Parts: sequence; C-alpha cells; structure tokens
Amino acid sequence: MSLKKYIIIAILSTVINFSSVFNVAYGVWSIVLLIFSIFAVNNRDSEKIEKDKRLLGFIHTFMLCVIIFISTSMGSIWILSMRYVVYTYLSDFRVLFIVLSILGLIVYYYLIIRLLLEAIAILRQKGGKK
Repeated sequence: MSLKKYIIIAILSTVINFSSVFNVAYGVWSIVLLIFSIFAVNNRDSEKIEKDKRLLGFIHTFMLCVIIFISTSMGSIWILSMRYVVYTYLSDFRVLFIVLSILGLIVYYYLIIRLLLEAIAILRQKGGKK
C-alpha cells in the first residue's frame, strides 16, 4: 500500500475515534501510527543494505506488537472509564457514540494489521544491495 493510503486511513481512524467519546485513546494511538507508517513506508522504499532493512523490519514488527498490546490495554480502560460520562451526561447520543466506537475500532485495527503485514514484508524482503 502507498504512503498516501496509510495517511488517509490513519486520519480517518483519528477523526472517527476522536468523535466517539469512548475511543479517544485509540484516536491518540492512530496519530502515533500515522507517524510510524511514514517511517515504515520510507524504509520499504529506501535503497539500504538488505541486512539493515531486515533489522529495521524486525524493529518495526516488535514495536507494532508492543503498540498493539499497549493501545488495546489503554483503549479498554478508557472505554470503561468513559462509560459513566457518556451514560450520565450524554445519554441522548449513546447509540451514536457506540456505532462510532465500533467503526473506529474496525478502522484502527485494519490500519495496525496492514502496518504489521508491511513490517513483516520488510523483514522477509529479499534482494537489494548486499
């Protein structure tokens, strides 16, 4: 996938997750993934030595696994903590926020899985300079 598509998906994920009160933590992590995707795609398209690309691919894969763990933990805690606020003060918009949070989670995890597959492809990449 091109860098432009990664940026569009990351911005879409950020907007949806910030508009849903439940998933603000996932919106913040979408911004982190936006910055991360720029480095991952630039690494894929660079003219570095194969050994360096494999090392960076391993680092990207490891970092994405850590990001998945931390963001899922923080997002779950944030959803539980914001439930009281939404049910008490914003109860008229509860269904809208739930639909937006489900949509935001789908877009967020699509982005992170695509980035993980990109990092694994960089790790397994053959050819290039030796």
